[in-house]
Amino acid sequence: MEPIFELISQIFKSIYDWIVANPIVSELISNLIWVLLGAVILYVYSKLLKPYSTALHYVLPFRFNKVPIHICYGLVSPNPHNERFTIEEGDITALYTLVSLMNEVYGEKRIKVQSYIPTYHALETIDNLVSLSGPWWNKVTELYMGRLGSPVIFDRASDKVVFTDSNDQVKIFGTEKDASETPISCHGIVLVGEVRTAIGHKKYVVICGGNSYLSTYASVLVLQRLYTQKSMWVELYRKGLLNQKKWGVIFKVESISHAQHDVLQNAPMNFAELNLTAVEYIPESKFKESFEYHF
Repeated sequence: MEPIFELISQIFKSIYDWIVANPIVSELISNLIWVLLGAVILYVYSKLLKPYSTALHYVLPFRFNKVPIHICYGLVSPNPHNERFTIEEGDITALYTLVSLMNEVYGEKRIKVQSYIPTYHALETIDNLVSLSGPWWNKVTELYMGRLGSPVIFDRASDKVVFTDSNDQVKIFGTEKDASETPISCHGIVLVGEVRTAIGHKKYVVICGGNSYLSTYASVLVLQRLYTQKSMWVELYRKGLLNQKKWGVIFKVESISHAQHDVLQNAPMNFAELNLTAVEYIPESKFKESFEYHF
């Protein structure tokens, strides 16, 4: 075997000497090595890092692992006209948009979707949660707004969003409707944070909700913009909300066309008809101690 290895060694030495003796060939091979190295780096980035390099990954609390992310949605309770639980039409659009977004961002294998009813009874086993719809339709939203110590609540009597800061200063955000009671201008919230169980176990929660189907849908568009645009992420950075355990935003949504059904029919990805404006950024310092919230 030794003569074979010696022959191979001589061949490689001859090739090396030839390359060194030819500067042009040496430079070409050097450039080729750098190109191949760059290709390997790009491949690793696209497979391992790129899926977790968006602004949405940076601001949401979900870790880079395979632990499922549960999306729970609200339901309309039975009434004299309907004996079954149903989902509000506008919330269907919000849910479709949210599920599509989370599938794209985190991979559909991690995403689990069900209503708040089975979710509520399985919360002890759920570590990552996105709760969609306000506390009237979704009791998981109601529960976790309290556990997060949310300084924002929905006022059931007035159909308004109420924010109370750490100095007990109250800000009220109302709703404007047209003659047919269709919301033209209203407000919604996105709350993000972690809560701890009695034994210290961390649970990561995102709440998307509003005081109408329009603002509930728009709350999902806030997440979508964090995924597709840098402007909102930059604003969160300027407000010092990044790397905080809890944060939130109250936003105003206006229908430019004043034709909500047209907006919803154009969903899920077309939100050019809506004007979204953040009206209040909520840092962790504005959150309260956990409390029992009853809508």
